[in-house]
Amino acid sequence: NATAIVQTNRLMKQMNVRMIAISNAVGLVVSGAIGIWLALTGRGVWAIVWQSITLSAVKSALLWLTSHWKPLPAFSIDSLKSIFAVGSGVMASSLLNILSQNFCSFIIGAYYKLADLGCYTQADKWSKMGYTSLSQVVTASFLPLLSGCQDDPERFHRMIGKTHRFTAYITLPCLTLVAVAAEPIFHTLFGLKWDNAILLFQLLAVRGIFIVLTSLYNNHILAIGAARKMFHSEIVKDVLAIAAIIATVPLGVTWLVAGQVIAAAVYFLYAVRLTARVTHYSAWTLITELIPYIILVAVSAAPAVALNYFSLISSPILLLLAQVVVFAAIYITLNALLRSRIQSEVMTYAFGRLTGKHL
Repeated sequence: NATAIVQTNRLMKQMNVRMIAISNAVGLVVSGAIGIWLALTGRGVWAIVWQSITLSAVKSALLWLTSHWKPLPAFSIDSLKSIFAVGSGVMASSLLNILSQNFCSFIIGAYYKLADLGCYTQADKWSKMGYTSLSQVVTASFLPLLSGCQDDPERFHRMIGKTHRFTAYITLPCLTLVAVAAEPIFHTLFGLKWDNAILLFQLLAVRGIFIVLTSLYNNHILAIGAARKMFHSEIVKDVLAIAAIIATVPLGVTWLVAGQVIAAAVYFLYAVRLTARVTHYSAWTLITELIPYIILVAVSAAPAVALNYFSLISSPILLLLAQVVVFAAIYITLNALLRSRIQSEVMTYAFGRLTGKHL
């Protein structure tokens, strides 16, 4: 993965995520095929190891082959110094983030049954695929855009508001729908054998909403070069997560995961306050910008939830499709009736991409 960091960051800076998406997709297909073949030929857990290595290798190779950037045999200490202040803060916060992400698994493995760890790992893996993808595609791509207007406070504030509303418009319905449709998703993919992981998956999907939003707020802070604030923010997040683990570990795995959701919600409020202080964008505005989308998502989710309990559909995949159609239709219709500017811009852009007319 490290060999393609420069290529990936250059594409993100140019707001060109197409090749990143293609390399990920090709890597998943190739590595998945190799992993399945190794599993079927009796290689055991090494199938998982080589699947992961192949995924990274294919992604990196494609980015190198399609990139126009090649490193020069030169080293500049002045260049290193110029980026060290921001880079060191980002690296430190990333290291703390990785440690905190794995701490929960360690505690579950140490204090509970292996089956509990298996359920948590499965729920964490699949929920993380959802909110990590959203965070990378939706929020990380905004960083170059925000950085480009950091010296124009009025424009910078406009961009904060627009990126915030867009992230809410996309993230809240996507992760809420994933939580609502968790049962048919798991039954379609795994049958009944991972039913004990469904509730954990739903809780982690809800936590994912807070993670995506706080990732966006961190990008707002990073866009003006306040990387040290991100490091301090990461410490607060980790302290909250560890405190929640200590408080809930005697209560069982479900309460332990619920505690992480509560910790994420508390950290979200801290991140709103910190973002407001650093960027001088109103904390109250950040909160109120989310409220319309929360209401629309709640209204859209109610019929989809009802399908879980009152539907006569026995096939999990048909139930999943019905929930997606009902939820999406209500959400899009309500936004249209309320004349949502964000939805209008999203639809215009999507139509332009489909027809080749970049409106």
